[in-house]
Amino acid sequence: MEFDAHSMISTIQAGNHQPENNALSDDQKILINMIFTRFKAIYGNRFESTFGDENQVRLTKREWGYSLQDITEDRLALALHKCKEKHSWPPSIAEFIQLLKPAPEEFGLPDTRKAYLEACSIRHNPREANWSHPAVYFASRDTGFYLLQSGTEKEVWPRFEKYYGNYCERVFNGEQLAIPQTVAIPDNSATTTATTANELAAQYGVDASVFYYLTKTPGSEIRKRLREQALVVVTLEFSGAELPD
Repeated sequence: MEFDAHSMISTIQAGNHQPENNALSDDQKILINMIFTRFKAIYGNRFESTFGDENQVRLTKREWGYSLQDITEDRLALALHKCKEKHSWPPSIAEFIQLLKPAPEEFGLPDTRKAYLEACSIRHNPREANWSHPAVYFASRDTGFYLLQSGTEKEVWPRFEKYYGNYCERVFNGEQLAIPQTVAIPDNSATTTATTANELAAQYGVDASVFYYLTKTPGSEIRKRLREQALVVVTLEFSGAELPD
């Protein structure tokens, strides 16, 4: 079934109006027609059960067209292939959009589960580890290296999955990620306590509260004791790490 200009005009006059700058191009209409032709071939009678009569199919095509305006033909073809593997009935727009999202493996990244297991396996010196991809390192850092080692999977997995998905999306969009080089942070007395704690937190991938000892009086016993506790946390990930007194 093809797009019908007269029916489109009738629909707009009836009140289902889309802004002119959102009008579908001829190429976009061709792609949407291709999708629905493939759906009909793949799903047979289930296509008609899902989309109804010709008028309903026409309206559905219009909505799909507005939702998929920025999608390439190659990406649509891949999503249609995934439909046959994942959906026994024609997918909704939301389900189809999920199929359009690239898989990490298509961009040289490990899948989310493999990335998570890799993150959990890195126990010392994360910046010097042989990461499969910088996205895994950054997702691990944002999740928290210490949390990856000490937390339960129920607690840690959702955080890692979220951060890794965000970094994968950045890679999909063409961003080049690079693991930063380890640099020593000097014990500069002119630097404020808060700034020093934040810098240490960024360097070692832990929460700034780990360096609470910096708020205590220099040379005091409690400052020494809290520093030792902070050093234990940091050296779990960075052997030989040094902290200012």
